[in-house]
Amino acid sequence: MLLFALFAGICHAQSQTLDSLKLSTSEIPEGYTEVSIMLNKAYHPVIIYENNDMFSDKLGEIKNKTYQSLKGRGDKGTVFIIELVQPMTDTNWVKPFLYGPSEMRPTAMHPEEFLIHGNFLIIWSFDFNSKIKKISMEKITRILQS
Repeated sequence: MLLFALFAGICHAQSQTLDSLKLSTSEIPEGYTEVSIMLNKAYHPVIIYENNDMFSDKLGEIKNKTYQSLKGRGDKGTVFIIELVQPMTDTNWVKPFLYGPSEMRPTAMHPEEFLIHGNFLIIWSFDFNSKIKKISMEKITRILQS
């Protein structure tokens, strides 16, 4: 019984860590709502998120992952939050995979932005001028860099 309680506590702590990176109900501006489906602008972030085996040599072992989709006022998208067991040793593949080898930066077709910090890979799949993306980016950056 004690082992189960310890395991449950660890799992709860992990989900709390990932959940703390999501916008809470009180942080989501009026006119926006959280939805349970992925609203990604391009498919590349979903490939990274869902096909762990395909990227295991690049990502390493995934400890936990989640996403948060938000929509409102003509603005919608998904932030993908991936926690790794260890930091990635090679991060050079991320830009060409998300944007294409000739672009290497966000475009209208691939507007994703990402952050690699410690054991986390965060990918925002929203339009360039997304208000909700900016709010999410500010929160996640502040938490991970504190």
